[in-house]
Parts: sequence; C-alpha cells; structure tokens
Amino acid sequence: MSCISSCLGPGVFFTLNLVMFCLGLYLLTTGANILQLKDIQRFTSFRLPGEKFTKQLKLDMIPGVKILAGVGVFLGGWLMSTGFLGMAASMVGLKLLYMAFINLLVLSLLLWLCYVFAIKYLTYHAEEIHQVAQFTFEFGLRFNYWGSPNITTDFEKMVDAVQAELGCCGLDNYTEYRQFALIWLNNTDQEQVVPPSCCKLFTNVYLQNSTFLLTDDNCTRTPTAENSYIEQPCYSLMVTKIKANKVMFLRMAAGISVLLITMIALGVVLMVTGGGILG
Repeated sequence: MSCISSCLGPGVFFTLNLVMFCLGLYLLTTGANILQLKDIQRFTSFRLPGEKFTKQLKLDMIPGVKILAGVGVFLGGWLMSTGFLGMAASMVGLKLLYMAFINLLVLSLLLWLCYVFAIKYLTYHAEEIHQVAQFTFEFGLRFNYWGSPNITTDFEKMVDAVQAELGCCGLDNYTEYRQFALIWLNNTDQEQVVPPSCCKLFTNVYLQNSTFLLTDDNCTRTPTAENSYIEQPCYSLMVTKIKANKVMFLRMAAGISVLLITMIALGVVLMVTGGGILG
C-alpha cells in the first residue's frame, strides 16, 4: 500500500475534517447563542454608553438576525456532521464511510455553487432589486413607520437599525420621510425633517424605547451634513459596500470550491485504496 493511503493521506484527510468539524461547532454555538440572546455585545457592533443600559439592547430588534442565526445553526450542524463522518472514515478506512462522506461533500459543493450563482444573478439584476426595495420601503413608511417609543414595528426596527449602523438616511433620499412617513409625522413634531436614526450619534446605538443619543438635538428639525447622514442614501451605500467586497467574495468562492473538490478527490483516493489511520 502506498504511503499516501497508509499514513500521509488519512492524516491530512483527518486534519481537514477536524478543521471542518471545529468550524461547524463554532457556527452552531454562535448561532445558538444569538437565538438565545446570549453574549449580546459580542455579536453586534452596537455599543451602549453605560453598563446599566446593556440589558435594554435586544439583538432581535433587528429583523433577519434570527434568520441568519438559524442558517448558522443549520450550516454548523451540516459541517459538523460532514467533518465527523470524514474523521471516522479516515480513522477506520471503511469504504462505506468514505462513500457517504463523498456523497455529502458533493451535495455541499452543489449547494455552494448554487449559492454563488444566486449571488451573481442578483448582481446582474440590481435595477429590478432596487425597484422592489423602493416600493417596499415607501409602502413600509406609509403604513408601518410610527417613530414612537410605544409602538415599534419590525419594519421600524429594521430601518432604524440599518440607518444608525451604516450611517445613512432614507433609501434614495432623506426627503422620503416627509413624503411618505405620514404616521410618523402625525405622531411627532410636524417640524421634524428626518427621524433620529438619520442623525449622527455619540455612539452607534439605540435603546429599546427607540430613543437616540444625538450629537445635535436640533438634527431632526434642521439636518445638515455635519449633524446627520442626509447626504448618504442607504441603498447606494449598501451597493458600494457590496461592490467593494465583490473581489474578496469571488476569491473566497473559488477557494472554498477548490477545497471541496480537493477533499472529494482525496476521499475518492482513500476509498479506492482503503486507507485508514488505524489500518
């Protein structure tokens, strides 16, 4: 039996799968912690001005966070299962285990490629996405944006979180609030031009009662480039960030694809030769 199948191959294979298992464990525990709202400060860039306010910050104030956490739990479980199966196969050298591992990894590769192509598809249809986002945002402002400490809809939480976090105002223009957010205007000072989440804050945080620590108390009535983000629409900012990370994403996609193909090829070799650390 060649060295690659009797010693080096199974050892490398075991190490790669151990890394995969640990990565899966990290994703699963991180996602589970977020779902349970544990270690809140660790998983968000929002920072509160004092320890007494820490409990007021709720990670589920931002819609979609729990969905991403759920995806993390699923992906973590998937990687742990695949890694464990690969480690078991490399230990005992059983062809049936290698075959099951290879099938699981091929499915992982196909799912990953589908994800990559889906991202590429979305980038080619940016204008259609913008139109949908514009309609959704305007509809949400009309019927779901109250801007009130006592009434907080999921839409309102999302808008305030995005604007405070990214430092932007409105989807395409800050004037959208005066045009569409009639509920907000009727429940606040009519002289307000933008909501507090459009203003620059002492810290990028907002409390559970939707109050903000503004650097300028007059910002909502007289927003300027110095005290607010009225010159930075959210949609264009997000598109810019996505384009800036496009090359990095493509490199990561290529690297993960090559790694999966390499592990599949190594698994096939070890399955054929029957290589295992324990013989």
